Amino acid sequence: MTTITTSLDNAVVLGIPFIPLVTDIFFGIVGLVIVLIVHGSAINHIIMRFETRTEANLKNGQYNWVFTHFYTSFFLIAIAHICEIILWSPFLLLLGLMADGVQALLFAGSCYTTCWLCV
Repeated sequence: MTTITTSLDNAVVLGIPFIPLVTDIFFGIVGLVIVLIVHGSAINHIIMRFETRTEANLKNGQYNWVFTHFYTSFFLIAIAHICEIILWSPFLLLLGLMADGVQALLFAGSCYTTCWLCV
């Protein structure tokens, strides 16, 4: 048993130690799945809210409320993205990639916005 453990501890994949690589991949995937669930749920809720309220306002001829709901939805989507950035911070700290919470938050925010600009 110690031979297998010792060989795994010393194993290297593309110059990266095997155990930290697997750990980082696992926690990265867990973080990604959590953020995607939060993102999908939040966006779905915001869209459904916008559609139901907008339909009711259009039927009643309340066109100014449609704009209000549009801008409220835009604001809520921005808040959802900020919450997703905050969710990434504990994963960066857990993996030991950042020294403190503020650095983790700034790094997650800069990476999050940079990735979306590339799309």
